[in-house]
Amino acid sequence: MLPKKHRMPSVLFRRVARSKVRFRTASIELRILFLPEETANTSRFSVAVPRSVGRAVLRNRLKRCVFSLIEESFPSGRRIACVFFLRPSAASLGRSDLAKEVSFLLSKTESAKPSPGGAKI
Repeated sequence: MLPKKHRMPSVLFRRVARSKVRFRTASIELRILFLPEETANTSRFSVAVPRSVGRAVLRNRLKRCVFSLIEESFPSGRRIACVFFLRPSAASLGRSDLAKEVSFLLSKTESAKPSPGGAKI
């Protein structure tokens, strides 16, 4: 499980959810917000799984799986806020397929450039 210091507070979640910087795969959409160096000491992550994916047990299992994949594959140097929105098709994926999609999306964040003004928190 991802440490608490890397989880996203609800105020920041709303800002990231409205962010225009997005990357998509067939089962996951990633929205990111670049955090300013002086106020953010670490990256923040959240996973949103809608009810259309399935019952709570399945949704929570998917969340735990994605959080563990983030913990394994995220480079620690970048200060960004990420929200992973899972689609109903994610329910049928195995852990290895989810790992491929999550690592692909996280690699896309490396090439993304922050806006000149940066985010104000």
